[in-house]
Amino acid sequence: MRERVPPMEFRVQRPRRPAGDDDGTAQAVSYDVPGMADRPVCVLLPGFDGSGRLFAPLLAHAPLPFDPRVVALPSDAPRDYDELVPWVMARLPTDCPFALLAESFSGPIAIRIAASQPGFLTHLILVATFLRSPLQRWLAPFGPLAGPALFARPPPAFVVRALLAGCDADAALVATLRDAMADLPPTVATARGRAARGADEAASLARVTVPTLWIQASADRLLRPGHVGEARAALPTARFATLNGPHTILQRRPRECTEAIGRFLASPSPSMPAGS
Repeated sequence: MRERVPPMEFRVQRPRRPAGDDDGTAQAVSYDVPGMADRPVCVLLPGFDGSGRLFAPLLAHAPLPFDPRVVALPSDAPRDYDELVPWVMARLPTDCPFALLAESFSGPIAIRIAASQPGFLTHLILVATFLRSPLQRWLAPFGPLAGPALFARPPPAFVVRALLAGCDADAALVATLRDAMADLPPTVATARGRAARGADEAASLARVTVPTLWIQASADRLLRPGHVGEARAALPTARFATLNGPHTILQRRPRECTEAIGRFLASPSPSMPAGS
């Protein structure tokens, strides 16, 4: 049976922008989901499109084991990781413990934040992401050609299926992915592609002290093999889960992802005795 992308049915709350924030186009948003008061807060950082809309299948999979807070990335101007990290940090909770989940492009952002050891961070969850230049070997030579002209139009449906969603992806998911990319300004997409290709976060991951879960997709056709091995070498205490599906594993396997995240958040920290 093919998956359908459920509609976003969560009430979006738009908090005030932090003092000194001159970006009037992108804001942190939270999702008011009934019954979340007794569950841990989890900040979600989106993938390459940065909108947060692609979390809809995950957030629609009730019951959630966490209280979701989505931080959409700014799209008003090109920014690299050095600029995005402080932008995101300014929007993290400062009054309650929280887990941090990052998908794909946002993985290096979350890793750097966790490496800085913010006081309220309790867990790090990395999904279909990377430490170093992410592309498959056969795609790598085309990376430098990924300029604004390439991103002027959304990728064709067959490319979305081949690299992101899987050949058997539902047409609704393919359309959602293409729409998300169409809304991303070409100059911003170019900057994000350049940032991803230049990533090298192994040293940052090695400094992470909170419990960490790395979820990889078994049929990821976008990311090159080897990212999990690099992550294991950098952070041997991390936990790893492999789920059957393509790069968009959160969208294609929301139930399995939710269950893996729930078990991880509920399990004792490696530094804590069982039952504490």
